[in-house]
Amino acid sequence: MGEQIKAYRTLVWGFGFATRFVVLGLLSLSACGYVTYGDADPCRRHISKELRGDGGPWGFSEEEVDIDALVKYRSCQASQGDERGQYEHARDLENGVGEPRNMRRALIWYKKAAQRRTGIEFVPSVPVRTGGATIGLPSGPESPGHPEAQYRLGQFYRDGVVVKKSLTQARIWFWRAAQQGHAEAAKELDKLNSSGAAGQG
Repeated sequence: MGEQIKAYRTLVWGFGFATRFVVLGLLSLSACGYVTYGDADPCRRHISKELRGDGGPWGFSEEEVDIDALVKYRSCQASQGDERGQYEHARDLENGVGEPRNMRRALIWYKKAAQRRTGIEFVPSVPVRTGGATIGLPSGPESPGHPEAQYRLGQFYRDGVVVKKSLTQARIWFWRAAQQGHAEAAKELDKLNSSGAAGQG
């Protein structure tokens, strides 16, 4: 009886290991774009089927979509980690589009959109009992951050909008946006440098 119980436990553990291995494999393939589950963009449920075409960067013409549906779509994209969605959601919050204006929440989403992305997410390896080792899985495209969001953060810190005024932080964000070819950010950076204010705050 003892041998049977031992064999059963070994079988169960082996099945659990195999299951976790397969799940991680599918997640990796899905992140690489080889496996998809239903609609690749779950946020499109907010957009009527008639408007789901191939136009525009999101696969539909934003001009033809009801503004409330568009705001919900952007919010959904932001929560999914989409860089452009996070920027657009921040802009909606800053301008009070679709919901009350909220500058603090806008700042949070601008920061999310502005951050650099490595394209790799580290998760626990299997089996987890191996001592906390992690493996890197693709989590999306690499990105230096959304340049317009970086520019807006520069303005927030330059003017002290819902953050403590810091010309040093303003310079950092203007520089990051300028590195991506943002002309206005480059102008603001030149102004800070020429005025000798870059080291303040």
